[in-house]
Parts: sequence; structure tokens; C-alpha cells
Amino acid sequence: MTYSTGGMVASQVAGSLTNLLGRTASDATFTVTADDFTGSLVVVGSQSHHAQVAEILDRLARSPEAVRRPTRTFRLLNRDAEDVVGVVQSLISSGAVSEQRPAPAGGTRSADSADESRQSGQESAARPLQLTADPATNSIIAIGEVAELERLERLLKDLDVRRPQVLLEVLIVSLSESDSMDLGVEIDALVNGPNDTVAKLSSLFGLSSTGAGASGIEGNRGTGLTGIVLNPGDFSVVLRALQSLNEGRSLSIPKVLVASNEQASLNSVLEQPYTTLNASDTVATTSFGGSSDAGTEVSVRPQIAEGDHLRLEYQISLSAFVGDAADPSIPPPRQQNSIDSVATIPDGYTIAVGGIELTTEGYAETGIPLLSDIPLLGEAFKNRSKSGSRSRFYVFIRSTILRDRNFEDLKYLSDLRSTEMDIDDGWPEPEPRVIR
Repeated sequence: MTYSTGGMVASQVAGSLTNLLGRTASDATFTVTADDFTGSLVVVGSQSHHAQVAEILDRLARSPEAVRRPTRTFRLLNRDAEDVVGVVQSLISSGAVSEQRPAPAGGTRSADSADESRQSGQESAARPLQLTADPATNSIIAIGEVAELERLERLLKDLDVRRPQVLLEVLIVSLSESDSMDLGVEIDALVNGPNDTVAKLSSLFGLSSTGAGASGIEGNRGTGLTGIVLNPGDFSVVLRALQSLNEGRSLSIPKVLVASNEQASLNSVLEQPYTTLNASDTVATTSFGGSSDAGTEVSVRPQIAEGDHLRLEYQISLSAFVGDAADPSIPPPRQQNSIDSVATIPDGYTIAVGGIELTTEGYAETGIPLLSDIPLLGEAFKNRSKSGSRSRFYVFIRSTILRDRNFEDLKYLSDLRSTEMDIDDGWPEPEPRVIR
């Protein structure tokens, strides 16, 4: 015959029945088999055995609520108690944790006892498992039937596990290259004509400044190659050649340690304040107008997938001020490069997850019409400038999954950085001593 345990652990009740009735059995036909999945007992024995089993189960069903619904405390070591309570309550609402007891099949219980047991079971089933989180001790206080508490304990063993951590190194590289060349010739000449007529011919492109000499030209003390031929009686010539090469490299390497499936942010920002001018008919006041931010901003959320791969949600931004403000009341100009994406990356490798490349080329030529088109000779009547720039922005991410339960991998990586920065790790250094 099959009996319901009334919300208690079937294996524990079966052990108690075996100890109570198995010793007094006159034969070896009395057996009790527990079915923890359905919370029931399968009893094989004589009719007197079944009568004793029914009497014991009825007595257990009529026990006080404090006995049938005890209070237990489960202390969590790796997860937040309030988060776990939210997960378990969602399972309770779906019926995955609450005890589902089958109706007792067979048995020799009396009608009154069966009615009382049924009523007690209905009252117990009407009250679901009650959970309360204690943030001070990071514990869960549960009140419910014994079978429900046993099922909850097994569930918490699967939920309360330490999640691996991920050490992320984000390498942000900004490269810039520029090349510009200016080449020009200026001529300023005085031409004497008949009847004391004096004519002035000039081919000017802003390379020189006007002087007080007879030819009216002076060499402008600028950078680059400058050649001047001065003959105030006849002509003046200025030759200017200048080439500029610029190469820049900016490297930012923020590092952050974050648990799996948690959000981490790292910001290194410079604030540039600016002012505002409030003018009226009588007085003008200057006040703080705000600030403009520029720097490195990193936001990542790693999730460890199968095979130690990482599903990574990241937002990376690199900005910098590129000049002075045109007016104190406005913020300075700023250049910003940002990348926002979701990717899967391997563990332990440095992977390029994004980049921006911008190439700009320019060419300008000014000259005297017709004269600048003459081969060779036309070079004296034109000014040429050529410019080119190339900027590249790359983002590399290297991930290291830390799984050691004793944090030995984290200690090793921290020791490397502590030694590099000459920081004392707090551990005493063993020194030899002479023992006499």
C-alpha cells in the first residue's frame, strides 16, 4: 500500500518506521520503500503492520505546526541573500519548490483520522514556503514543511556557488600622422620705362612682408628654407620651402577586475571648466558656466560561456581636447572616438575588437594666370601646398578568467603589478637566523 508522508521527508519517515516496526516483525515480509520524488511510502507487510503505519502517520499529521513547519537558516557564502530569495520566490510561484503531495492510496485509517489528516494537509499546503533574507548575516530564513526545506537546501547548493572572475585589460591606441609641404616663389621688380616712367611688377603669395626698400619686399622670418635675392635697383626674389612631419601615439591601458555577468566601469576624465558672462544695463558678472569632459571611459559586462569563451558587452570612449576655446564662455573643441558592441572573445588572447581609421589628403596651388603654366619658368609664378593626415584608433581587449578557489591566480597577477609599482604586499619576508 502507498501512503503520503504529509510534507515530511519520505526517506526519514521510512527510516523511523523501519526502526519502530521492523524489529517487532515476526517475519521478513515487512518492508518500507521511500519515494522522495512524490513524497510517499510504499509499505509491504501484514494488515497489522499497515494499521500501525497508518496510526503513526496520522499522529505525525496531527503534530503541531512548529513540528510540521520548522524554521531553518541557510547561510550563503558566495551569493547575495536578497538576490537568491528573488530567484527562489520565482520558482515557488511556478510550483517548482513547493511540495506536491499525492493523495494517500489505500491504508486502514479511520474516516475521522483521514478527515483530520486531510484537513491538516490542506491547511499546510495552503501556506507556501516562506522566505526572508537577512542582509546582516547574508542568510536566508525559511519556514515550511520538512520536505520543502530539504528541497530548498539542495537548490541552494546549486545556486550558492562562487562565480569566476575576469581580469580585463583594455588597450586603447590612438595613432596620428601628418605631412605637409609648402613651396613658393615671390618676385617683386621695378621696371624703368621711357620718360622716367617706373612700373612695379609683383608675384606675391604671402611669403614675405612689404618693406620700405625700393623694391618694396622683405624676407618674412618664418620657418623653413628662405632664400632672398635683393637688388633694390632691379628686382627682389623670395624663395620659401617648408615641410612638416608629425607622428603621435597615445596609449591608454585601463584594467578592471569584474565577476562574471556583472557590470564594471572605469573612467579617467579631465574636466575643463568655462565661464559665462551675464551683462545688464548697470553691471556685468562672470560666473561658472559648466565643464566639458575628456578622457577614457570604459564600461564592460563579461559573461563566461562554454569553453572559457567570453560574451562581452562593452562601451569604450576616448576623447581629448584638440585646442583652446575660441571664447572663454564656450568649451574647448574636443575629439571623441567611441565603440559600442557585443562580441565573443577567447580567454587569454589580446583581440582587436574595433577600430577607426581616417585618412585625409589635400593639395592646393595658386599662381599667376598663363605665366604659371610655362614649364620650369612657371615655378617662379606659383605657390604649392600639399598636406596629408592619417589617424587611427584601435581597441584591444585581453581577458583572463580567474577560477582558482584560493585566488592563487589573482595573487600571482597582483604580485607582478605590486613589484612593478614597488608596493609592499604586506607579507613578511623570511630571513635566515642562526640557531645556537
